[in-house]
Amino acid sequence: MNFPAEYMIANAQGGQRENGSCNVDLAEAVLTISPESGAGLMFSWRDIAELKAADYKVFLTSLSGDRVEFSSLGYQYEDFLRIASALRNKMLIKDSLLDEPLKKSQIEAHYSFQDAAGIEKAQGQCELRIYETALLLVPDGAGMKRFSFRDAAGVQAGDRELSLTLDSGEKLLLSKFGAQFDYFKTHLSEQMNQMLLMGQKLLKSIMPDLDGLALRKASLVLKEGWLLPLSEIEKICPGFFARLEKTLGADPENKKEFALLKSLSRQERICFGFKKGLGGGASEDYFLLLFPVYSADPAKPGNAVAMEAFRTEQENEVIGENAGKRATYFFRLTSRKDYPLTKDISGLDEKMTAFTRFFNAAMSAVNFRRAPLFLSDSKLEEPRYARYRAAVARIPELRALRDVYIGRVIHSSSESWIEDISNLLAFNIHSNDDRAKWLKSQLPDAAEEKIDNEELLEEQAVPGQEKK
Repeated sequence: MNFPAEYMIANAQGGQRENGSCNVDLAEAVLTISPESGAGLMFSWRDIAELKAADYKVFLTSLSGDRVEFSSLGYQYEDFLRIASALRNKMLIKDSLLDEPLKKSQIEAHYSFQDAAGIEKAQGQCELRIYETALLLVPDGAGMKRFSFRDAAGVQAGDRELSLTLDSGEKLLLSKFGAQFDYFKTHLSEQMNQMLLMGQKLLKSIMPDLDGLALRKASLVLKEGWLLPLSEIEKICPGFFARLEKTLGADPENKKEFALLKSLSRQERICFGFKKGLGGGASEDYFLLLFPVYSADPAKPGNAVAMEAFRTEQENEVIGENAGKRATYFFRLTSRKDYPLTKDISGLDEKMTAFTRFFNAAMSAVNFRRAPLFLSDSKLEEPRYARYRAAVARIPELRALRDVYIGRVIHSSSESWIEDISNLLAFNIHSNDDRAKWLKSQLPDAAEEKIDNEELLEEQAVPGQEKK
């Protein structure tokens, strides 16, 4: 749709570059500015970091920091803002790495978002969408916002109103549903309960003797997509660590991998969680563990945290088919220059506690996608990885996690996996450059290419159909 307007372009430092009259075309993929005099230019919705409005003006900020101001839109101001926001949100949702089944959508409401101090930060009309593990809020005239169920501290329903309180203290107030209030309340509660019941089912598979009340208490603490130290889980479920080890030991390969990573780790700091698979099937669900590899002796392999996933369903045929399609991911715990100077193990323990909180927030922000972590800066420049390039630019937690990412070790064979882990850890303590990444070779071998294709295919899979 085409809109006549006045425009002004400024650089990231605020210096004005040009201004004048123009026509603005809002299309599916791009916003195009055609000045009355001068060269035209366009912005992909993917490359717009922020779109906001005030005093009948619309402000656009690109990922590179350039800013564009549109004014003199007249009676078309609201249509311009509504259409531009809708097109950008469509791209944001596509790029949000949310690839999981959509359960319910097209629920209209009014929202008010408050910070932890109770100060309203945003409000307006919106569409609500219920996904398998999150609530998505798509505002009219603003960017979409995702609320993971794992971040919810509680939900309260009043007289045609509903409030969602987050662990951070922030609050989402929803009202003016019309006839859809009961529909939304019922299905939101149903989906949040499904995630709790999934957790209870997985906990029951590890500790069959846990009763209903104990299961519910544990599932309210150990939520889907949230990792906790095993020592904390032991307080709720005594004997959990030993039972988990027994469960994983039912498969010979899992038993061997778990035993090696455990032997390298500061065991009382190992963290555990579980994640719902993006495809919606139980066979895609997995246990996720963080193995802290550090000690007060800087000469030993350390300054690392290993992330390993284990399928929740132990089927030899499935594991056999997936041989060579998995990887163990490693992250740096602290600065490589500071690590050799550390003499007190308690200081490293504190850093591991902080890393776990950071890891939970960062991985939640990218919905536990792996490709945005391991793709190099040069790979991100390729057109087929545009959504990941935009995610890196837009999500600060992802950039921070990429900064501490060391590398990954492919599960091509037990022997090479063990050898590569040893080489990666040795590289990590002998390098002084925090930016250096571990690569088995300068060019990916066949196993690297295989897992790249496997992971990217999983990332780009079509989400399940919406259920009415």
